[in-house]
Amino acid sequence: MKTTAIFFLFLGLLWLAGCGNEDPAEREPRSLPVTPSNIEDGFLHIIFKWPGDDFASRQALEIRDQIARAIEERRIGMVTRVGTGMGSMEIVVKVEEREAARSEIEKIIREIAPDMNSTIR
Repeated sequence: MKTTAIFFLFLGLLWLAGCGNEDPAEREPRSLPVTPSNIEDGFLHIIFKWPGDDFASRQALEIRDQIARAIEERRIGMVTRVGTGMGSMEIVVKVEEREAARSEIEKIIREIAPDMNSTIR
């Protein structure tokens, strides 16, 4: 009997823990991972990869941010997202002309980080 009461008390506490005052509609929207299927025509996705699954070093993050600043300073496009993950970093840029912007971004990467493995989609 005592075990049953403890079990139901535990279930009740779990139920209460699941209840909250937060309205699901008021939660911050979660951003979707950037994949080729959800990048629109007006965006370029720049990916930097390295061997293994280590997170980016402070130096790599500074290089990524320097590239993002150069893209905006040269008015190539508007950086809408920067990110890092295990074994990669990314910059997403909203652009007017994809091919012209791609060419200019490639120049920036060659100037700032010629040895980094990068892909532009």
